[in-house]
Amino acid sequence: MDHDIHDVIDGRYKLLEVVGQGGHGVVYRALDQKRGAHVAVKCLHPEFASDPAFKARMRREARAMGALSGTSATQVFAFSEAPDGTLYIVMEFLKGRDLETTLRHMEAQNQRLPLDRLKELFRPIVDTLEAAHARGIVHRDLKPANIFVLETDPDGPSSTRSNGSPEYKNGPASVSPLLKSDPPWAIGDSNPPASGDDASSGPQIYAGAASRGCVRLLDFGLVKVMQADPLTREGAIPGSPSYIAPEVWKGRPQEIDHRIDIYSLGAVLFRALAGRVPFMGASRVDILLAAARGPRPSLHALRPDLPPEVDAWVAQALAITPEARFQDVRALWGALEPLLDRVARAPDGAARSGPVPP
Repeated sequence: MDHDIHDVIDGRYKLLEVVGQGGHGVVYRALDQKRGAHVAVKCLHPEFASDPAFKARMRREARAMGALSGTSATQVFAFSEAPDGTLYIVMEFLKGRDLETTLRHMEAQNQRLPLDRLKELFRPIVDTLEAAHARGIVHRDLKPANIFVLETDPDGPSSTRSNGSPEYKNGPASVSPLLKSDPPWAIGDSNPPASGDDASSGPQIYAGAASRGCVRLLDFGLVKVMQADPLTREGAIPGSPSYIAPEVWKGRPQEIDHRIDIYSLGAVLFRALAGRVPFMGASRVDILLAAARGPRPSLHALRPDLPPEVDAWVAQALAITPEARFQDVRALWGALEPLLDRVARAPDGAARSGPVPP
């Protein structure tokens, strides 16, 4: 059923305002009346809630984020179906803005992210993707709009994830030094948790995981679990055109693996450094042809303050074939970071945020 502001989902989550919506669902800021904390509640539109494919996709999204508890993936507190048929996910409520908005604002002023800030934002994303890929989870829609930059560091005293509620500060989002076993509703199981169940029993990824950082990786709605049957139909093209790996355009989801995320991350990093996407065109077809057949762009030409070797990094990060790419996100980041550090060691290098050469 459709919901109005002030409705209470499942007797617990009072809807306060709409903070996002799309073709398949609505995201609300809500009050968890049991804990007195602000949360985000994502509800599937009624016309999709009874569709087994959409229910399976939402269930997979919740499990993927639950499996990545302790990383910079958006944290899930609950996933269930209310008595009225509403299928919903309860997540941490975030304050800030997405990286797309941040980059557009800077690009309009001919500025770029300072390199120290870029490293601060992307290190947690690399950690999160590494954890996801280790569990056979592929995001499939990496782009600046799906990287959310928080107003404050959530691991500091002014946490944004729970509006200051002490009950959430050491709950589902806390980092455990142990890798726990999967809970009953983890990836591969067909049953979501009971109404109101928390995701805190989910596995805490990686002993000694890094701080969750000042970013969140959003929207696992297109997530692919490599051990599971693909949900994307043959011929469908998931993802966003400027960040899609060439093999995705074939529309054969069974051939997709974690290396599409490596390509997409390379494209996002290129955008953050260059102020433009690597391949441009008037249509999706134009972008496809440029990405699948054209030469790899020169980042050094767009950012002469970066070492010339950065173009070899671009060529490998955005390689047309998966086999020619970096084979994991750690290798991609490990090859780029020393080049950024070299610039940072130069006078005023780390502080450079613009203007930059056209």
